[in-house]
Amino acid sequence: MKLRYLYIFILVVFIGCTKEMTLDTDFKSQIFIFGTLTDEPKNLVITIQESVPVRSVSTEPKPVKNAKITLYTKSPSGAVAVVTDNFIEQEENYISSQIIAPLLGNYYWIEVILEDGTAFKSIEEKLKNPIPITKITKANGFTRARFKDPVNEKNFYKLEVISAGNEYSFWHTQLSNDLLFNGNDDAFIEVESFSGNNITAALLNFNYDTYQFYLNIAAQEDVIQEYDEEENSGDPSRLFAPPPVHLTGNISNTVTGKKALGNFGVTSISRKAMEFTSVFPEEINTLIYYTGNELSNTVIINTQGGPEPELATQEFNDILSKVNTTGILKVNVHQAQTINPQLFTSSEITFEQAMTYDSESIEILYTVIKYFKDQGRTVYVMGISFGAFMVEELIAKKGINVADKYLIMVGRLDMNDIYWKGFSQGQNGHYVNGVTPVLENQTGDSEKNMSKLAAGLGKNRYTETLDKYPDLSKVTYVYGKIDEAVGKLTQSEIDFLNDKNVTIIEGAGNHSQTIDNYIVEGFKVAFGVE
Repeated sequence: MKLRYLYIFILVVFIGCTKEMTLDTDFKSQIFIFGTLTDEPKNLVITIQESVPVRSVSTEPKPVKNAKITLYTKSPSGAVAVVTDNFIEQEENYISSQIIAPLLGNYYWIEVILEDGTAFKSIEEKLKNPIPITKITKANGFTRARFKDPVNEKNFYKLEVISAGNEYSFWHTQLSNDLLFNGNDDAFIEVESFSGNNITAALLNFNYDTYQFYLNIAAQEDVIQEYDEEENSGDPSRLFAPPPVHLTGNISNTVTGKKALGNFGVTSISRKAMEFTSVFPEEINTLIYYTGNELSNTVIINTQGGPEPELATQEFNDILSKVNTTGILKVNVHQAQTINPQLFTSSEITFEQAMTYDSESIEILYTVIKYFKDQGRTVYVMGISFGAFMVEELIAKKGINVADKYLIMVGRLDMNDIYWKGFSQGQNGHYVNGVTPVLENQTGDSEKNMSKLAAGLGKNRYTETLDKYPDLSKVTYVYGKIDEAVGKLTQSEIDFLNDKNVTIIEGAGNHSQTIDNYIVEGFKVAFGVE
């Protein structure tokens, strides 16, 4: 059992009347070509890969070797010249042997000839003038890059914002055209504000075909949900996996005219950095990751699942993306193991130590909640999986009125004794059909320690510790009937919740299905947020 909120896909095999079906598809490999030429002098990198069939042992596209690449330019007067045809092969990349310093106003394109003679050519794209960022502002939960949009000129932009602070760095992007602000002297593009007050913004000004390509990337990321802010976003090759993604841009086969996967973009970039003063004191800043409107009167505070030795910011953002929390401050709170992960990854801790660390996590959560409540804000608290136990322990220790409302998902009130005791010794496990506990041994210190942290709260009998409160109507409780991670609620647990006026939402699915299927309803019922 890992008490966490990940998206798990389960293959169920039914034995009975079955028939083996053969997938008869004629696989035809496709070529993927990607590169970007900017006005910033540097070596040009071109990626060339070939798709592989679904049944291939390797799930990665294979590099294309021995390709011939030529970079061309055309001046405003129409004079065509070769910029370079000297590229060095490095795995799937071809890197120009010289630094390329392109000229503003010139057109650029590449021609690629494969070893078998197949030729590709990108559209001739103009290197436009960079559009200077005049100011970076933060207001109402958004970070804005402001600039003067050229008059009577169609422009296509991509804003990249890095917000850094407290040893974290977050990367966010937003595509835009100038349809609504053409010629505006104070145009802006914005992204939602995130933790970190050291802001660096880059405004990319590119051509229509490249803009369409990045729109395709954004659509593809939404479909496969593989967006990774820190590593993968903006790297189209990461999206190119079997079955082939039809991520076409401005490159075509010179004989057939058929578009290849990929794109060669010609882009100008302007950059600006600013440092902002946080509205939160340092002692609170070090305990949280946040997104949204720092000044909002409504705060949603999450204590995360797992447990895990790092703050799960992406999982937090994924959960929030399912509901409309625009204008609300959303906070993910550190736990003891996320503040000092080295204590949990370098050696095995005892169960007694795990219980002490759990108590520290409760105090951290309480400190953050109290800070916002003391400001007169409305505070909603949610806990999913391991976070559910955190919220239950918070209420048991600090009282039901610590926060305004609570959403508890896929937790337990009285965990099976065999189960939590196994976890207290560093084991993992699951429930068969949400009922029968099965334990499994683990070998890694970090994994054992996370299990012990889970047991530190799982051992508690919350039907007893919460019984002192006659009314728990501030709580909405969501559970799954076949939860394999924590088990389904027993009838006595359900009766307890009913007696305390808790709003109960029952799901028919397992752990992750319950989260996915009921997070929207949970937010609506618990917080009135849709």
